[in-house]
Amino acid sequence: MEKTDIVYESTKKALINFENIKDCIRGLYDIFKITFPSEDIYFQIGQDNIEHLYENLLELMVNEIGA
Repeated sequence: MEKTDIVYESTKKALINFENIKDCIRGLYDIFKITFPSEDIYFQIGQDNIEHLYENLLELMVNEIGA
């Protein structure tokens, strides 16, 4: 297997994993919306944490060396 094939397969797997994680984050947010009213402090704290988790995940995705 050539090096380019390995990189391609790794990238493809990373993108699939990213989509799965993104769906999980959306699911967590939906649970917060169902469980807590939007003015509830726990909803706001959870929402902030989910947004930061998503932002960090995006940052990791664009970091080519993964560090």
